[in-house]
Amino acid sequence: MMNAARSLREQGVGQSNEITYITLWKMAEEWLNGRCHDFERVCFLGEAIGEARPTANDISLYKELESSWLSQGGVPYKTMLSAERFKPSDSNAQMDFLWRHCKVLEPLIGEGTLLLSQTVDHLCYWLGCELARSRGGEFVAFSCTARPSGRTQVLSSATQMRLPRPATDTDREVVERQRRELLDGIKPQFMHAKKSKVGVLGSLKYRKKLIEEMRAGNYFVRPSDLIAVSRGPDLLHQTRWQAAQRAMRPKALDSLSEPFVYFPLHMEPEATTLVYSPLFNDQSHAIDVIAKSLPAGVSLLVKENPKMWGKRPVSFYERASRNAGVIWVEPEAPSQDILAECVAAVTLTSTTALEAVLLDKPIACFGEAPYVSALKSLPRIHRRDDLPTILQGLISREAWPDQAVLLEEYATYVANILPTPFYGTQIQDGIYVPAIPEFEGVADFVLECLGLEGKP
Repeated sequence: MMNAARSLREQGVGQSNEITYITLWKMAEEWLNGRCHDFERVCFLGEAIGEARPTANDISLYKELESSWLSQGGVPYKTMLSAERFKPSDSNAQMDFLWRHCKVLEPLIGEGTLLLSQTVDHLCYWLGCELARSRGGEFVAFSCTARPSGRTQVLSSATQMRLPRPATDTDREVVERQRRELLDGIKPQFMHAKKSKVGVLGSLKYRKKLIEEMRAGNYFVRPSDLIAVSRGPDLLHQTRWQAAQRAMRPKALDSLSEPFVYFPLHMEPEATTLVYSPLFNDQSHAIDVIAKSLPAGVSLLVKENPKMWGKRPVSFYERASRNAGVIWVEPEAPSQDILAECVAAVTLTSTTALEAVLLDKPIACFGEAPYVSALKSLPRIHRRDDLPTILQGLISREAWPDQAVLLEEYATYVANILPTPFYGTQIQDGIYVPAIPEFEGVADFVLECLGLEGKP
C-alpha cells in the first residue's frame, strides 16, 4: 500500500498529495512511522477509537452523512455494523463503537479522497468506502479471489469490481483452459485437503502468534481468541461434528438417483455472507426457503463447508433436515463432481457460480459477490417470491443464458484481476509483510481504473 500510494502521488493523483496510513495493527504503526516522509502520517485505529469521544453534535452530523449517501444508493450504518465480527455484544455499546469509528475516520477522509483499502470485511473499511464515495472521492480495494486462485480483484465499492479492461484472446484462452481442467476432473489450486480440527502443534503455534499480537496492541485480538484455539474448543468441535453428522445422515454422491439442486454452504461469519449477502445471510433460513420453492420430485442437496466442521450448533442441521427433500452430501465430495450431477445450483455468493459457468450448469445467486459485476447475465434472485419461477427456469434451462455469452463475460472478469496474489505474509523485521512480491503494476492499474492512464 505504501509503494502504491507513493507511486500515485508521484504521478499527481490526489488534491493535497498528502498520504495517511490507517492501520489496524500496532506493529504496523511502529513500522510505518519509521519509514514515513514529511508528507505522510499514520493513524493506529485501535488507539484512536479508544480515545475518541463523539458528542451529540458529532452524531447528528454522522446521521446527516448517512442520509446523503443513502440518497445515492449507499449502505446504512447498521448494515456495515452487522458485518463487523469484533463489535461489542451490547446494542448500545455497538452504536458507541460505530460513532467512535466515525469520529476517527470522518475528518481523515475528506472531499476528493482516494482511499486504497482491503476488501470491506470490517466496519472501518466499509465506513471508509462510503465516506470516500459520498464526498466525491474514490474507493479502490484489493481482494483475493478463489477462482482462479492466487489472484487479486479490484473493487470500487463493497461488492462492485472495477472492469476497465475488455477481454482479449489471451483471457479467453485462460477461460478455455480452466473449463477443460474442470471437465477433465483436475482440481483447482485452491482445493486441498482440509481437516475438521487443528492439531496440538498447530494450536500452540497459533496461540503464540495471538499472544504476540495482543501484547503489541493489535485491533482484532481479544483474550477470548486464546480460548477459542485451545484444546477445549477443539474437542468440543469434534463432538459437535459427530452429532451434526448424525443429524445430517450424509449420503454418498454416487448413491443418489433422484434429480437435485445443489446449495453449497459458506463459512461464517465472513464477508461472503455478511457483506455480499447481508439481507439473506441466515443460511438455515436460506435452506428452508429454497427447499420449499423446488418443484415436486426435485431434492435440495446441501454440502457443508469444510471450515465449518463442528462450528455450527447441531440445531442448525436438525432444522434443515426437517425440510422435505433436503439431502446432505458427504462433506468430502468435491464441488465440481456435485455440479456434474445436479440439474441446477443456487448459491449466496460462492465461487461455485464461476465453476458452474465453466461447466454450463444453471445456477443463480442471491448475493452481490464482486464477480457478478462482470457476469452480468448470471441469473439473480432479488425477491423470495421470484424463487420458485427462477428455480423452475434453471431446471428447464429456460432461464439459463447461452454459454458463449457467459464465457465472454467470464473472460472480462479474468481480464480485470491482477496476476499475482495480494495476500500471503511472513514476518520480516517484526512486521507481517507480503510473502510474494507485490504486483508492480498496482498503481498503473489504479490509474487505469480511474481513467487517468496517460493523462498529466
